[in-house]
Amino acid sequence: MPTHCRVYYDPKATLNYRQHGANLVGENRSLKALFYRLFQLLGGRFHVWNEVNIKALKKMDALMTSDNKAILEHFEKAHSGGLISRMSGFFRSGIYRQTIVGNIALFIATILKKI
Repeated sequence: MPTHCRVYYDPKATLNYRQHGANLVGENRSLKALFYRLFQLLGGRFHVWNEVNIKALKKMDALMTSDNKAILEHFEKAHSGGLISRMSGFFRSGIYRQTIVGNIALFIATILKKI
């Protein structure tokens, strides 16, 4: 496995993305979308997604900086530890959402072991 990689940035946009009210992903701030995401969160869907992503990232740890490894370790504790470990992992990982409501939901999800 290579220990380095190259990233190329193209400042020219070459793909158009269309936002609409029926988006499953993207900006959809309707009340219906909020309840759908809340249902998905409480139903454990995000917990499963995070489980898959944690496993994939752990396979790539040789490519990570020590800071990124620490963030992943803290997030893993927030994801699957006991309550004290989850809360410690949550705060130490630095994870956040872009809105106050999103951050409150993330905090509650951590308490309920749903992230």
